[in-house]
Amino acid sequence: EALERSGAESSCPSGDVFLANQDDVDAFGALGCTTVTGNLYIDDTGSSPKITDLTPLSSLTTVEGIFRVTASQLGSLAGLSSLST
Repeated sequence: EALERSGAESSCPSGDVFLANQDDVDAFGALGCTTVTGNLYIDDTGSSPKITDLTPLSSLTTVEGIFRVTASQLGSLAGLSSLST
């Protein structure tokens, strides 16, 4: 499962989050999470559909761990403007 869900208390996962394709980005964005308590990896290497749009992540304000984006077809970081930490 691309979204690793360690916490059952809420719909937002705790710990590391791996988004491997656009469907994962869209699904995580639909949760409306503001914080990732671990690392956030956005990496579509070898996956499909390729990540082209990060606007579903517009509610995200904090990543408490490492934040890494590896998406060859991503043309913009639009959607991450609320990210402050």
